[in-house]
Amino acid sequence: MSVQDFFDEFLIILPGTPPPSKTPNLFGKLAVQKKILMYDPFIKAISCFELNLIPRFKIVDTSSHPDIRSHTGKKIKPGPSMYRTTLDTSTKVTQFNKLELHFELELADTDDPFCDPLSSDIGRTEWEFESQANKGRDCQGQLTKYPIEWCSRGHLTFAFTILIFGSSARFIRWDRSAAVVSEKFSYKMNRQPLGEFLWYFTRMDDVGRGKDDTVREASVEETRTAHDKLKKWKPKLERSVFVFTIQADSNGRDFLEWGSMANGESLIGRATRAYPVRGVQEKVLRFLKDSWRGMHFGSESDILRTLNDACIRNVPQLICGEDIDGHCHSTRSHSFAANYMDENIGPKRMLWECGIHNTMQRVYYRLVSRDIGLHLIRFKSSKDLMQVVYDAFIAHKEAYEKCNILHGDISDKNVMMKENGDGFLNDWDLAKCVTVSRDAEEIPRDHERTGTWQFISTPNLLKPGKVHTAQDDMESFFHLVLYHGIKYLQHTPLRDARATMVKIFDECSIDPAGTCRGGDAKYSMFMNRAHIERNFAFTDNAPLTFWLNFSMGAIKQWIEYEIPPIIPDHAYLQDSHFSRHRATVITEPSQSLDFSRLILKDHTAFVEIWQDVLSHPKWPDNDKTSDQVPPVTAKSLAASSKRARNEAEQESSNKRKKSMSSHHIPIQGSSLRQSRISSGSG
Repeated sequence: MSVQDFFDEFLIILPGTPPPSKTPNLFGKLAVQKKILMYDPFIKAISCFELNLIPRFKIVDTSSHPDIRSHTGKKIKPGPSMYRTTLDTSTKVTQFNKLELHFELELADTDDPFCDPLSSDIGRTEWEFESQANKGRDCQGQLTKYPIEWCSRGHLTFAFTILIFGSSARFIRWDRSAAVVSEKFSYKMNRQPLGEFLWYFTRMDDVGRGKDDTVREASVEETRTAHDKLKKWKPKLERSVFVFTIQADSNGRDFLEWGSMANGESLIGRATRAYPVRGVQEKVLRFLKDSWRGMHFGSESDILRTLNDACIRNVPQLICGEDIDGHCHSTRSHSFAANYMDENIGPKRMLWECGIHNTMQRVYYRLVSRDIGLHLIRFKSSKDLMQVVYDAFIAHKEAYEKCNILHGDISDKNVMMKENGDGFLNDWDLAKCVTVSRDAEEIPRDHERTGTWQFISTPNLLKPGKVHTAQDDMESFFHLVLYHGIKYLQHTPLRDARATMVKIFDECSIDPAGTCRGGDAKYSMFMNRAHIERNFAFTDNAPLTFWLNFSMGAIKQWIEYEIPPIIPDHAYLQDSHFSRHRATVITEPSQSLDFSRLILKDHTAFVEIWQDVLSHPKWPDNDKTSDQVPPVTAKSLAASSKRARNEAEQESSNKRKKSMSSHHIPIQGSSLRQSRISSGSG
């Protein structure tokens, strides 16, 4: 995007704002040999009192000061940062939650993370705008980690970065759909754009600079109340109390928030945050969810109203919630992408756009529900685990059968516990309405893969673009139990528990088209009992072991239906010369599977086996253990890699002594992290 277009689109100039005077040559003499020496003269040039470029604001060198309120492993040190002049930065220099504008300074022109096309109208669809040079790619990673932390810590609808590299500069605007980047310009030869941006930016109101006007810091009295009533969820790190306003009918309702249960640690996507809150008006504890939903998904508030009206069991009880009605509470960057469909003129493409981008419009919404849940990891015994997951399964069944609503994202973050031990199915933001026939599969509204990677079904992993069905969710319930069983319950020893977890739940590769693929390990587990061998059992736990084996058999049958054996084309095998070998080459299925004969044709079989299992008299008590497969840390990964290298070197040495060839297979680590995906988004 041209610099002028960037200004026209994104700088909201308030009426009466005077135009800037011509910026003098502030930057022409900035020439240094080390990156760290760039900051001070750059800050002094912009902060020149006579120019009055940034009244009421200041720029602070934060490059040597991590934010002490960031979590361990995320204590990053941004480049120069703009704050209000009233903010005390004498001891807490870097404060992401108070950041107004971020500067990223790189020493050389070759550090540019982007590459402008050579022509204004030739080959832009195929043009690689993101630099493929090593230094440029390094800068891309450096550039994005700051707004990720910034936007996860603050309450923003969008944010700006000024990127300086060598003698050139770019402007970047981030929102939850994408980032829009200006063309580069020489800020030394043409200093007006940089001065003009800073002039107007510091004269816009809070909303124009990206602040969410439906959130404010709490008063002293409100803070005192929150510290008392929400102390159970006291944050580990210092954090301010905030007040969220949600429109309810014609009135606004306020809720106090102090500590979060989940943070939106992604820049692009839903960026869901979850908070225990206390109503200012009703003075009752509630649960608040804050997220950016894709516009092609239905409103979660509407879905919950439908479920509540139908008296569906074990789902959140909606108190209030809607999309936030505001000019800045909907993303804008999606509208500049080639796949954006304008209602009036159809698909449109900006003349300056490079490449093809799969983006979607997102709208900010909040909802408040009755119960503050506990994460599934808080279960105390294997029977508790199965009861909670069964309760969520019942919610899934009733929503599907009574309301034609399919959840679409069964995961450990969405199956939750109440204080009394009951379970419920939370987070219906990826749910969709489906058309259901008693004797056939449903026809979902959209063809796309949704869910949390570790728990996505085998067919959905193996066949990206497959229609998401109720059976996919049923398989996800199985993975949820298996995942927690391996980690927290005693069982038959696995050869390498961590490697098994990585293969089954984290396996992922990127194909040439950029699509994430996986599922081979899950497929072999169901088909051949790979990874989880036939003698696998939970220790002294007959009911859970029986449930595991029954479920694996039912899911195997469904996978065979979804992914039938590949049969060679008969046309190539009609040569009579090979007739006696045809039976070997062509393996016909012994019986073509009919959907109506599948165990998983509906929820019935799972409900029956679950009820029988839960009524079994011999469940062990309090059999939950500590995590038997803890996440890989940098320290443990380094130690593991060192051991692997030593073992490989020793093995190689031994084989060389025997004059045998050796093949060193490097060991890859995994953090067992969880990633939640939907079509083209995180």
